[in-house]
Amino acid sequence: MLTKFTVGNFLSFKDKVTFSLLANSDKEHKEAVFAVKNLKKENKFIKAAAIYGLNGSGKSNLIKAIRFFRDFVTDQKLVATPFLLSTQTEKVPSFFEAEIIIDGEKYAYGFEILKTEIHKEWLHRTHGKKSFFERKKQKFIIARDFKEGPSEVTPSSQTEISAG
Repeated sequence: MLTKFTVGNFLSFKDKVTFSLLANSDKEHKEAVFAVKNLKKENKFIKAAAIYGLNGSGKSNLIKAIRFFRDFVTDQKLVATPFLLSTQTEKVPSFFEAEIIIDGEKYAYGFEILKTEIHKEWLHRTHGKKSFFERKKQKFIIARDFKEGPSEVTPSSQTEISAG
């Protein structure tokens, strides 16, 4: 379940912007929220969300950012378009991160990409701050118990692998 999506320096988003499905403390619309129990506490999320705003406020670009994120995960042959109205952002990687809940555990997966070059990539479990892997350019640090990691991982708590 997606709980939060953050994007920055992509299309019309110069700064990081977060789309969150976390419910506020409003007690008026109890039927519109549901609870997810996780190890630390119970979190409440909204069942549905709407994106609305003025023309040119970024609604379509938020959807494009979510699609780019999805397509990156499944294909990784994409070109990121940074915010083009500032010379400060043209050489800065675009930022994407999604927070999801699987079986009561929160995970954060994200990456930073400049055009087609991946600068950083990561997967963390937020409770206990467990890091499964981190990537900086072509260097990977992979947790030994990350079964989806490459087969050349040696028995240690973390392994550094250089690719390319």
